[in-house]
Parts: sequence; C-alpha cells; structure tokens
Amino acid sequence: MHKWLLAALFIWVSSAQANNVTPLQQKAEALKLADHPEWLALTHYKKPATETDKQNSSYVDDARFFIAENGVTNPAAELHATLSQITFKAGQTTAEKDEHARCRFPARYNWLATQLNISLNDFGTADCPLYSEWRSQVNSGKVTLVYAASYLNSPSSMYGHTLLRLDPANTDDHSSFLSSGINFGADIPPGDGSIIYAYKGIFGGYPGKFNVLPYLEKIKDYNKVENRDLWEYELNLNQEETERLVTHLWELKDIRFDYFFFDENCSYRLLELLEIARPGTELTDGFSLAAIPVDTVRAIAKAGFIHSQARRPSKANIIVGQLAQLTALERAIAAQLIEAPIQTLESQAFLSQPESSQARSIKTAIDFLNYKFRKTSRQMANVEGRFALLKRSSQLPAAAFKPAPEQVPPEDGHESALLALTAGETNDTRYVDITFRASFHDLLDNLPGYDKGAAINMGTLTLRHEPQGRDLRVNAISIIDIHSLSPRNEFFKPISWEVSFGAETRLHAGGDRLVPQLNASGGFSYALWDNNISYLLFGARFENNKAVFSNNIGIAGQSTVGSLIYSPLGTTQLQWNKQFFTNGYERSDIELSQNLPLGKDSALRLTA
Repeated sequence: MHKWLLAALFIWVSSAQANNVTPLQQKAEALKLADHPEWLALTHYKKPATETDKQNSSYVDDARFFIAENGVTNPAAELHATLSQITFKAGQTTAEKDEHARCRFPARYNWLATQLNISLNDFGTADCPLYSEWRSQVNSGKVTLVYAASYLNSPSSMYGHTLLRLDPANTDDHSSFLSSGINFGADIPPGDGSIIYAYKGIFGGYPGKFNVLPYLEKIKDYNKVENRDLWEYELNLNQEETERLVTHLWELKDIRFDYFFFDENCSYRLLELLEIARPGTELTDGFSLAAIPVDTVRAIAKAGFIHSQARRPSKANIIVGQLAQLTALERAIAAQLIEAPIQTLESQAFLSQPESSQARSIKTAIDFLNYKFRKTSRQMANVEGRFALLKRSSQLPAAAFKPAPEQVPPEDGHESALLALTAGETNDTRYVDITFRASFHDLLDNLPGYDKGAAINMGTLTLRHEPQGRDLRVNAISIIDIHSLSPRNEFFKPISWEVSFGAETRLHAGGDRLVPQLNASGGFSYALWDNNISYLLFGARFENNKAVFSNNIGIAGQSTVGSLIYSPLGTTQLQWNKQFFTNGYERSDIELSQNLPLGKDSALRLTA
C-alpha cells in the first residue's frame, strides 16, 4: 500500500514540475523541431535522422555539450532535455547563475523562443555574469574570413589555414588592433614531432577546440613569423546573423571535437559556424571527404558571403617586392648595411649616392633586420646598428617604393582536384593513362593563385591501359609528393627540399613492375634570370623491388638537377635525376615537360 502511495506522490510531483514544459515539448514535436536543419546545425549532428534510422551522431565529442544522457546520438532527446531546463517560476532568478543551461546555451534558447513563439522571460530570468562579461569583450560589428596562405615548412599548414575575425563596427580598413580572431585547431602537446603529428592528425588523435584571441597574435604568428600572406575577406553578414554566430561561439567555448587533418579541420568547423549564422546555406555539402582551406574559401564566395577582399603580404614578401625595385648598386649597399650598418653609413660608396637612393637602401636594410631578428633577444639583435640606421633614415626623405602588384586571390586559382587523360608510348608500347589527383598543385600546374616553386599533392592514382597489351592496371600511386624550391640570394637563404611516398612503375630488364618507394632530398635553388628557378638537390631513395634487389629492398643515394622556366606559354621543366644503389645498380632519368594553359582549370601537357 505504501509503495503505491509513494509512486502516486512521485507521479504527482513530477507532473507538477513539468506543467510548463510539456506543452512546449508537445508543440516542438508537432513542429518536428528535432529534425529542423537549424537545430541539427546548432547541435552539430552529422545528418538528419530517417524513419528507419532514428539514431544520429554529433560531431561534438564532449559530454558537456549535451543535456540529455543520450544527446550525442539523439537530437529529439537533446531538444526535449533543453526545453525541460528552460523553466522555473516566473519572476524568479535562477540561483545556478552561469551553470544554468540557459547561460550555457543562449543560441539554442534564442532559436527555440523564435520557433515556439515564446518569451524566455515568461519562465523566469537567468543571471549569467560570465557570459555577459565575455559578450561585452567580444566585438561583433563585422565578420571577416582570413585565409593564411600555405606554408610548406610546417606540416599543419601545408594547405593553408582559415580563421574568422570579429571587428568593431567602426573599424577602419586594415586596422585590427581591437579585433578578435576565432580559430579552430588541434590541441597539440609539446614534443609531438612531424611524424606523430601527421599520424594523429590524419586519424583523429588530437582534440580540436575553438578559441577566441586577439587578432594581432595571429598576425604575428602567420604574417611575421611564418612568412605567410593573409587574405582577408569581409563578409556581408548582417547584425542578426553576426549575433547568432557569436552567441553560438560561446556555447562551443572549451568544447572538444575530434580533429582530422583532411575533413573535420579548421575550415570545416568555420563553415559550420557560417551555416548557423545564415540559416538555409549549405556550405559543408561537398566536403565529406576533404575540406581544403582554399576550397572552403571558394564555397563561401560562391554562396555570396564576401563583401570585399584585401591582401596583407608577409614581411618577407614585402622585402622581396622592395628588392625587386632597387638598382644593382642600391641592392649591394643594402646588403652591406645589413652586415655592417655603422661602417657602411660612413663609407664613401654610401655617401656618394643620392638621398633618395640612400633612403631606399636603408629602408630595405631596416625591414630585413627587423625580419631577421624577429625571434631574437635584444642583446643578440644588433640594436646599436639598427638604431644608427633609424637615426639616418629620419634625416632622409621617405623611401619611395611602388605599390606591390596585384596578386591573383587564391580562390581564383585552379581547382584542387585534377582529372587527366594521357596518351603516349614507352618501350615501343602505346598506352592510355587516366589520372585522378585529390589535391592540390604540382610544379607545372597553371600558376595564377599559387606560388612558383611550391607543390603539394596527396592522393594521386594513375590507371594505365595498353590497347595491344595488358588490360587496365595501376601504373602509379602517390600518397604524398611535396616540393619546396625557394630561390636563394644575398638576403634570403632558404633550403630547398622535396619528399615523395607512393608506388610507381619502373622498367627493368624483364619488363616493368609497380614498386613502393620513398624519396627525400634537400639542396639549393637559385633564380638564374627572371622567371626562372634552377635547383640542385641531394638525397636518398628507398625502394621495394624484388626484380632488381636480392633482398627486395634497394637503398640509393641520388642527385637531382633541374630548372623551371615561366613564360606566357606556361611552365617548362627540364630535370635530370641519377640514383646509385648500394648493390651497384644505377638508374638515370631525364625529363622535359611543358604545361600549356588552356584555361583556368585546364591545360595541355607534353612530356618526353
């Protein structure tokens, strides 16, 4: 008897507590809000639930983001749990303050209030001092998408990086002292090297988190330290859309996602934020396999988000532009000012130059020294010499340099994926090849929007058919193929390098064979004349080839010499590669190629 009374009392109490919630839940069910694209976006579910499969899964990998116990896989349960925590007695203020769900998920509640036509104040008020303080510190007058160009010497940045910038409403152009940067990235512990990073980054071994930080810190990281151009795209979000984005950003503060280098990366997460800001857009469609940053910029442009565009060149590229405008003598004096500032300022060679030439040489030297010592303590940065240069510069007219020429924006370059059809002949056998490349750009591809001498390709497959011979077969597989050929001069002295890993068909005495291989080389590149990069590299090759090596494994030293020539007809490459294997086997390759652009996304390539 007592058990029945206790059960009845429990049901009565539960019903009383749910009196204000149940009608809202019923209305939400009638409107099918749990299947609404905006609810799925706010809770980051991967796909709408179907009649046969009610289960779903959120991209979020953090239990703190969900109210319902099974919220990570059940949008309807999460919506019901959210509604159940809206209410407490009207006129009261929750004692939970910032811990209350209404403080944790303001974007959810704003959306639910609109859909259910209710006022949250009808259910009491929530005191959220932490959210209010954070919101007052985050400017949200304008939103700008920032694309940091690729940086081959950092594995995490080889494809570039995107972030958002929040500006005050009255920010002048190129003034971002009060702006905040919204960045999503992998939380990488100290000590993880490139190989560990690559493995964990590909297979989701790192947590990814959003963070908001001063935009000037990102300029320092990318623009000054890593020598990366920043492309800034002001978006045409209105105030309501901007507010929706920023409010949801609070909900994601310190929330964990699994980070995947190719798809669930910085760019994909920013696309999700923009989908929430402007409901009805489908920016993430088409990025289920990979979200390359420059491709996401293209998606945003095609969706009509971009209002204006500006380029913030890196410090290194600014100096390169200045060097190109110096005369040979001005350039030589600038180099001397860098090495021995005080002595050169007193030299006859410097003093005999017109003041305009002196100003240009000094300006270039100062900029280069600031760049060179950007990571160096003041004690090691030749402060006395730099002060002497600044003092002399103040006595001269301003250095006159022409504005940097307009650059083709990265999103206006060729598309990342490639499909190629090749016809040719080798060893008296005709063949037809079909090649698919997932990404991104090789040394011969059409240049506008990309850097000379830089190439990165992943996921390339070539199938070969010989009409009078064998059926369709795999001729080559490239997992990764990277080249960084940066010319050296008296100011900049980068190391050129290349690395490739995959399998390729190699001829031998008995025919040919598909052999796995790994190559790595380093060396130097020089511009022997304008529009040229010539290079000399030395390295090693590892090859699995039982037709040539008794133990299947071949190890070789190799040398590569080549030249890239850029002309109105496209890019020409001449290269010779020589390999000396430890068992005495030698291999020599000489290749001449010409890429003839036919359009932005098409070309004819001839190779011998």
